[in-house]
Amino acid sequence: QMMIESGALSPEKVIELAKQPPQDELARSLMPMFCEAVSNKAPLHREMQEAYWAAQSKFPPEVQCKLGEIDAYVGLFARQMSTYMAWVIDRISQNTKFFTLEPTPVPDVPEKYKVAVVNKVMTELRALTSLSTADALAYAKQRVTDMKAEIYNLLYKESVKASDRMAKKMEDVMAEGDFRSAYIEFHADLFCSLGVLKYPAVEFVPRLRWKNNRVVTVVEPVSKWRRISPFDFYWSPDSKNAQDGRYIIEHTRVGGEALHWMKEQAPEGILSATIDYLLTNRPTGTAWLSTVGGQQSQFAQLQAGTSLQSIVSAHVPGTYDCLIFHTRLQGYWLKAYGVKSYKDGKSTIDVADDKMYAVEVWIVENYTTYISVNPHPTGKRPYWTGSFDPIPGSLYGNSAWRKLRGHEIMYRSGMRNYLKCTAFEAGVISEIDRSRFTTHQPPKNIGPWMMLQSDPDYAGGGHPALKLHR
Repeated sequence: QMMIESGALSPEKVIELAKQPPQDELARSLMPMFCEAVSNKAPLHREMQEAYWAAQSKFPPEVQCKLGEIDAYVGLFARQMSTYMAWVIDRISQNTKFFTLEPTPVPDVPEKYKVAVVNKVMTELRALTSLSTADALAYAKQRVTDMKAEIYNLLYKESVKASDRMAKKMEDVMAEGDFRSAYIEFHADLFCSLGVLKYPAVEFVPRLRWKNNRVVTVVEPVSKWRRISPFDFYWSPDSKNAQDGRYIIEHTRVGGEALHWMKEQAPEGILSATIDYLLTNRPTGTAWLSTVGGQQSQFAQLQAGTSLQSIVSAHVPGTYDCLIFHTRLQGYWLKAYGVKSYKDGKSTIDVADDKMYAVEVWIVENYTTYISVNPHPTGKRPYWTGSFDPIPGSLYGNSAWRKLRGHEIMYRSGMRNYLKCTAFEAGVISEIDRSRFTTHQPPKNIGPWMMLQSDPDYAGGGHPALKLHR
């Protein structure tokens, strides 16, 4: 079953947010990025809505109300999607490996092996004192070639074993992170509009642990593969993929345990005080992206309009609307929020004021609640995107719906017109002379073998009181 929960923001909601001043300077500098991203994505929003309704073989509500009693839906797109998803699930059910790891054909030889070869050949030459200089050079050349081949074979065999061990490790990590279920949902989104996968996505999972000679339940952060709704994913206008643009923004909802975890990670100072404020004054969560002045916002109304399961409420009690920014900031921003150093492998590196860093920032109710340097060694963001038909130089490609939309609309329109014409062809229209039923009740329903009583035709024309037309 497709899991589609939309959280798209309308341009009206962006204007409402822009009028609310952020509560700290970092949020103030990042929120314009969010407004820009929503405006950039707005032209695609209607197309995405249509695709997800079509996937369920349903008309959008505003279209359904105009169709009247004729409700004929021929789901060409839904049928194609069912075929595509059946193929994806069939491939996964066959325990197909998602990848293979193979070592390079010519492995790099460590320096210590090169030194060992030279030393061994020199030792052998010292024992062969009867060889002439020319013979000694030829012998040394041949021995080095032979030993080099032996070392290559040995290293390649070890590399194959190491690759197999790494492949099993990766498969275990993917299984622990629910990769297969996220992969299926990713393909459902990919067929409709845009597929987005996130790893690692930190989720808080209750687990059993042994403590003080008894079993206790402990909520721990766990790295998971997670499908991100395309309605909750925003990118900068210059993005060609999830990695090269100025920023990527994810909208999500987090629980109180996430705020407690962020507080544990936060250094003493403004971040810790901000989280304490939210936990104390917003114990049941906050819907700052869903309500304005106590009224349901355009954002919440749009959620209800695009959700294809039960209508998603504007605010789930106990959760906090959150925006996660992945961008680059200068070091003085990190220092201002208490992040003065970060880990790079086993080393601790001090943050420099004028250096740019790839960072991750969480904003809740216009407050910055979490900020850290991207832990990936190359600064990669934890998002991967895919489209049914990629467009070079664009993050959003051609969806299957974009290719089939015209055919489906034309086919549905033809089917509705056919049913309307068939109804006129098969149905009988009756014409009643009401003057002939002054003493009798005119019939409301006409059926076979009915006997009707009517007054005589005083005009003398001999016309029937009831005429049937086809």
